[in-house]
Amino acid sequence: MKKLVILLSLLLFSGNVSAIGGFYCDHFSDPSPSYGEEDVPVGQKGVQTCINVTVPANCTVNVTFQWMNQSEYVWDWIMCFFFGIPPFGGSCPVSRYDDRYWYTYASWEGVNSSTQLCADNLNATCSIFGYWSEQHWRIVSEWNCSGVFTNQTCYSFYETEDCTLFAIYPHHGEYTVCPCADAMCINITNPFGNPMNITFYRNDSQFTDYYVVNQLINVPNGTYCFCLDGHINNSIYYPMRFNETYYWYVNVNDTVMWFDEDSDVFIFHTAENRSDCMAGDEPVGDIPPYGQTVGLFGLIGLLGLIWGISRKKRG
Repeated sequence: MKKLVILLSLLLFSGNVSAIGGFYCDHFSDPSPSYGEEDVPVGQKGVQTCINVTVPANCTVNVTFQWMNQSEYVWDWIMCFFFGIPPFGGSCPVSRYDDRYWYTYASWEGVNSSTQLCADNLNATCSIFGYWSEQHWRIVSEWNCSGVFTNQTCYSFYETEDCTLFAIYPHHGEYTVCPCADAMCINITNPFGNPMNITFYRNDSQFTDYYVVNQLINVPNGTYCFCLDGHINNSIYYPMRFNETYYWYVNVNDTVMWFDEDSDVFIFHTAENRSDCMAGDEPVGDIPPYGQTVGLFGLIGLLGLIWGISRKKRG
């Protein structure tokens, strides 16, 4: 299934449209984000897009920023490519240049001097498991130079960071983790709202092959916690050991959108002795930092997930 997703991505988004920033586009320059920029963060106001416009003497220009609705384009492309069904009021094959896929999010009229124009694209979406990260936008301009009217459209794109949010505990590289007393917690938010299957894998000096320590099946967005404990192998329970380094990663599967990926590999080290985890006769554990996230990497957060790299690191 993953190969199918990659193939569709290559078919749909291979090649780039005529661009600004690095490519010639009369009167416009220095797009922000820059053309093809990667890992662009998506904030509460989406992504701020900017362009420098040079207005010659005796000219005015109307400028419009538009974003491309990739979900509509992808759906129409699939229906045309696989089933020969054209979009309503359109025909096959579909083109990303078709105005039906472009929507205005900012406009300026009568700009008569050189300036920088900026606007927030609230419709920018973050990447899902490393796919569909390209965000295409265009600048549509209508020029009036001493009564001579011309039109120009310039295209650009950028790639957003991955965006399914997690919080992690224990932190990557943390020491003095206490088996059973400490908990592992994650907070997961799938932007699509689809249920997800999440599987936690771990290994250590005794079990060098990764083994399953927990599974969350068909779970919605939310916070999930479980005890940092041992694992079962061939019906035998193996407790976690003290003074041991554990390597772990997470597999996340969107049960609707096909996506299935592994996180990067992360590390924690258990306390040296049981006494380090005791206060008298009672075990002592850290309170999981529910509100803390670890940056915006791969599937953002649970472990700062950086997709596609981890498998090369395991061995």
